[in-house]
Amino acid sequence: MEVNNTMSKSNNFKPNNFKNIQNFAKLGMKIITQSPLLIKSGEEDPLEESNNPRFLRSHDIHGREVCIIPGSTIKGFIRGNLERISTYLKKGDKIIPNRFGYTHFNKPKNTRKENNASNIYCNQFIAHHPQFEIRPQIAINPKTQATRHGALLNLESVSTGTVFEGSIKLRNWDIRLLGMLGIIIDLANKGLISLGSNKSRGFGVLKFEIEKLTIQILGGENNSICKYELDENSFSLILPNNKVQFKSENITDIIIVNKDFPLYDEIILSKELSQELLNYSVNKITI
Repeated sequence: MEVNNTMSKSNNFKPNNFKNIQNFAKLGMKIITQSPLLIKSGEEDPLEESNNPRFLRSHDIHGREVCIIPGSTIKGFIRGNLERISTYLKKGDKIIPNRFGYTHFNKPKNTRKENNASNIYCNQFIAHHPQFEIRPQIAINPKTQATRHGALLNLESVSTGTVFEGSIKLRNWDIRLLGMLGIIIDLANKGLISLGSNKSRGFGVLKFEIEKLTIQILGGENNSICKYELDENSFSLILPNNKVQFKSENITDIIIVNKDFPLYDEIILSKELSQELLNYSVNKITI
């Protein structure tokens, strides 16, 4: 297959259409805490600062208790920080609804009447062997924002170095969406944005590590929107947003399954190549 830098204008890529599916990507990831992390269980009164807030727990398929970061928390973390960036650049009204979806109840101005689907789906991240610590703090009255006399706050958090495992899925993704996700990962890894409760007390500093990236292209080589080529020397990938082509000579451990299967081709990229593609995406976009 010959890889070209251009795509036909007739290839109408609609990333948000509920009726249109063209590609998927799944980023298998680890989140490693670089400071204590607290995701509250929700057992406390939201209007009162509980003396003993607990970390959110669930159970795995074997019935063992685990700590979790809900997918909605991860997605809110990504969306909220992208909103802050895009609002500063005065582009938030377009970027966020177009990537995270909207209904006719909260659609932005000057948009079509139908609903738009989200491009990002986050699974929960699970820590199977968490280590806990209790940190005493001075309790704050949420109503007055003043200290509560004689009240001591005992925060239960997971310790630094706790590993959470999970994945983020992208539907109808393009280089812009992957680059936006890469920006948030980069800011988090530099300690500039944090997750969870008590961030002002130094909690919630994280490091994201990509383990692998799995790409599914519907129609395989017959897909007119996304194309790929793998030979003895290089791997090439053409993505939506015209003239965007990624090419790498790092072809170690690339796996293509379901090759020539009528429905889709699945490409599994190694950890190193996944990071290379993410960095490429960040450098290719401007929000």
